[in-house]
Amino acid sequence: MSPAPAKTIGQLITEHAETVLAAGLSGVLVCNQRVRPFEQTELPAVNVKMGVERVTYPTQMKRTSPVADRELHLMIRMEAAGDPPATDPLRVLVIRTLMGDRSLGGLAINIEEVESQWEDEAGSDATYGVLIVDFAIRYLTSANDATIRMGP
Repeated sequence: MSPAPAKTIGQLITEHAETVLAAGLSGVLVCNQRVRPFEQTELPAVNVKMGVERVTYPTQMKRTSPVADRELHLMIRMEAAGDPPATDPLRVLVIRTLMGDRSLGGLAINIEEVESQWEDEAGSDATYGVLIVDFAIRYLTSANDATIRMGP
C-alpha cells in the first residue's frame, strides 16, 4: 500500500481555521468540509469550506517561476436558529477569532474578509438563518508542489 499523499498548504490552512474556530466558539459545532446539512438540534454551527483558489506566478517567465502565489477563498458558513436568527453575533465571533492571527499559524501571508451573504430559511418545522463569509487567504507554495510552503 502506498503512503498517503502529503496535505496541500490549502488543506492545512482549512484545518487550522477549523481548529482555531472550534477553540474560540464555545457551544458552537465547528466542522471542516462537511457536506451533510446540519440538523436543527446541532445549531448553532459553523462549516469551514474551501472555495475558489487563484494562482499567479510572480515572474516574467511564468513557466520557470519557482513560486506560486495563491489566494484561497475560505467560505465560512454559519447557521443559527431563531426568528430572527442569531447569525450576526456568530459572525462577529468568527471574524474576531479567525482574524486574531492573520498569518494563520504561519501558513499564510495574510487573511482578509471579502464579503458576506445572508439567507434566512423558514420551513414547516424550523426557522434558521445562514450567513456565509468569504475570507481571502494569500500564501506562497512551490510552483511544482502545493504541499511545499515558500516565502514569508
